[in-house]
Amino acid sequence: WLLAPFYLTAHERMPINSHPFSLILFNVLMENRHIDDVLAYFRAQQPDVIALTEVDWAWAVKLKPLEQSYPYRHLAPHSGHAGVAIYSRLPFTGESVLITPFGFWSIIGDLSIGDQRVKLILTHPVAPTNQKSAALRDSQIQAIANLVQRSPKPMLVVGDFNASPWSMAFDSLYRQTSLRNSALGFGLQPTWNAFNLLTRTAIDHVWVPPELAVITHQVGPALGSDHFPVEVTLAWHDR
Repeated sequence: WLLAPFYLTAHERMPINSHPFSLILFNVLMENRHIDDVLAYFRAQQPDVIALTEVDWAWAVKLKPLEQSYPYRHLAPHSGHAGVAIYSRLPFTGESVLITPFGFWSIIGDLSIGDQRVKLILTHPVAPTNQKSAALRDSQIQAIANLVQRSPKPMLVVGDFNASPWSMAFDSLYRQTSLRNSALGFGLQPTWNAFNLLTRTAIDHVWVPPELAVITHQVGPALGSDHFPVEVTLAWHDR
């Protein structure tokens, strides 16, 4: 019952007169030393938007080669595992925010796709290592649901949520918003733990508004992180 929607949901046809755009979401793992592999991967894939989590100050320096191809960017590095960064070929204006007082930094901004705009949120709730941190994670996801409800613009929400698709932590997104998991219809695609096949599950998610169609959704290769990249192609529905 939990897995059925990932296999039975119908794939959407590409909307007529819509220009698809690609996004890659990736938790780089702060301790990862395979920077050359990561940069080579992005050069090969050429996504329109790159959304990264666990970006510390050292990673921010190592990622500088991306600036040649991605003129729009916003970085919020952190000395722990809380840093985030967005690189975009499409016009993007972002700001660093604390969605909840005790959460990690997120990036919120306007992404221009053709003649339309979507509000993009990149977030990384804390890992639920104990009851307190689980409550903090859940409160951050609830706060995001509140933002989606109040937003006059469509919202695209991406990040390492530290929660599986069927986690009760996502109850607020499922019930209080019209967002849907972009993986539905493409099969179960675990994104973590790249180091252990037995514990793999999907905790990196792209949540899309009804205005966006999901053309493709797949998991990328191992790049030295304990997470796999998530690769999606999206397009505006016909109006």
